[in-house]
Amino acid sequence: MTRARRVAAVLLLAVPATAGTKIVASAARGQDTPRRYTQSEVEAGRKLFQAGCASCHGEDGEGGLGPDIREAGAAAAHFQITTGRMPLADPDAQAVRKEPAYSDTQIDQLIAYVASLGNGPAIPTVDLSGTNLSTGAEIFIANCSPCHGATANGGATGRGSLAPSLHPSEPVIVAEAMITGPGQMPNFGFDAATRNEIIRYVRFLQARPNPGGADLGGIGPVPEGFAGLAIGMGALVLIALFIGKGRAHARGGVES
Repeated sequence: MTRARRVAAVLLLAVPATAGTKIVASAARGQDTPRRYTQSEVEAGRKLFQAGCASCHGEDGEGGLGPDIREAGAAAAHFQITTGRMPLADPDAQAVRKEPAYSDTQIDQLIAYVASLGNGPAIPTVDLSGTNLSTGAEIFIANCSPCHGATANGGATGRGSLAPSLHPSEPVIVAEAMITGPGQMPNFGFDAATRNEIIRYVRFLQARPNPGGADLGGIGPVPEGFAGLAIGMGALVLIALFIGKGRAHARGGVES
């Protein structure tokens, strides 16, 4: 089970402790009880941030080469860091999914620090109980498929950018993308129920069987059949032309 799947929820709440220590409350991965980040964890995250993030996002998250992230919240930090999109060596390049650069403990510390900068969105809870596949499909096709494709395989969005495939994405990552609008993705303002419906359809696409044949993007048996027919007919035409030229050449040699 991946780290992202184990995250149940995060409630970002700064409260004073009895000894004057700042606490950030957060639901721990796989637990229903809140996990409490101490000031020492926030401070550890700050040091990691200064070393790996401040050159683009500023000393206090105010932005620079990269965007201002003071209101990004735990949701954006979790999305960007756990998917390896951040840190990014070239701020002008498109961030793509890769292995995370930090350990789980360091990721928690970075999330705690980014969450402490403002009142950004928390890591969402995903609950697919009671969701409807047809409803999710309708919402996804209307709002998401123009970039990610009807089967969530991804596609071009213009300006040299690509909408990524959603097939490797865990439910919480899909939810966070809808909340934070990373890259060129807009924030549609979906409520939690709508997000869950969309994720239900994405989960269906991730798990649906794909029996046999060449993968042409999962566009269906009819268009894939036409593609096979076109390739086959083209090959037959080329073979016929080759045979015809060979026979014509042979007859010419006999007559001469």
